[in-house]
Amino acid sequence: MAKYAVIDIGTNSVKLSIFTVSGKNLLWECDKIKISRIGENVSKTNLLSKLGMERTIKVFEEWKPLFENVDEVKAVGTMAFRMAKNANIFAKDLKQKFNINLEIISGNKEAELSFKAISNSYNFSNLPNLLIDSGGASTELILFQNNKILQKHSYQIGAASLTEQAILHNPIPKNEIEFAQKVINKELEKQIFTTKINSLIAIGGTATSLNNLENRLLNKKTNFLNRNNMEYLKNILVNSTIDFRIKELKIEKGRADILPAGLFILKTLLQKFHQNLEINYLGLRHGLALNWMENKTKLKKMDILKK
Repeated sequence: MAKYAVIDIGTNSVKLSIFTVSGKNLLWECDKIKISRIGENVSKTNLLSKLGMERTIKVFEEWKPLFENVDEVKAVGTMAFRMAKNANIFAKDLKQKFNINLEIISGNKEAELSFKAISNSYNFSNLPNLLIDSGGASTELILFQNNKILQKHSYQIGAASLTEQAILHNPIPKNEIEFAQKVINKELEKQIFTTKINSLIAIGGTATSLNNLENRLLNKKTNFLNRNNMEYLKNILVNSTIDFRIKELKIEKGRADILPAGLFILKTLLQKFHQNLEINYLGLRHGLALNWMENKTKLKKMDILKK
């Protein structure tokens, strides 16, 4: 049976999934995430740093035994690569060392693939719903109805880039919180949707990390972020050190410093739409896999299954 791999190289983390195909089902064999922060400071310099590229190459070296024997590999780069003037250097290195071609996708393509990941998961009534994919350097909003995209937009704001731009201290002082909020408001005002939203759904590291944190702190187990609890989570995060977030709140190192900024973005969106937030643990790489296999096999509406 043929085996495939998809790799999503994001601003903050690298994600690998390996799968096989059985009929209309993608059978997931491996799902890995590693923080390498290739997009560190790219919002300021428009360059991928040497250290960021080296960290990411090390992740590929670590994962090489997992993907070197698959039949085909697809890898995509997102916002950090769209911004970086030297993205071709990393792409060339990836090709030479691992024989992997890197496709740098647009914000609109990223939104489409993110939607593809969750499109078979929902069968809502005939009302508009909004998917939020908030990453390290960009946030995609996808308005959909009856599993069809109505509107989509990519905003140049994410947990890592907002942290680099606005947050210099931890705990976070009031003036930095206020400045971060101004940056968010300015970016989201560009093309915010005005349609009444039935449900909000979020994917990505910020959403899943906040969901896990809320579940731990409140001793619950749901896939929802409660709008009323966001202020509670905000107070805990902004008033703590990075070390406290890692050791006491059990937030992953490499995400603990940028999670407050990610929370600010999601909290703003929840306030705008007066909604709670459903968390979906699928993501861009799953949408990439579905899109790839549907085109390859000419089958429609394939599904993802865990082995």
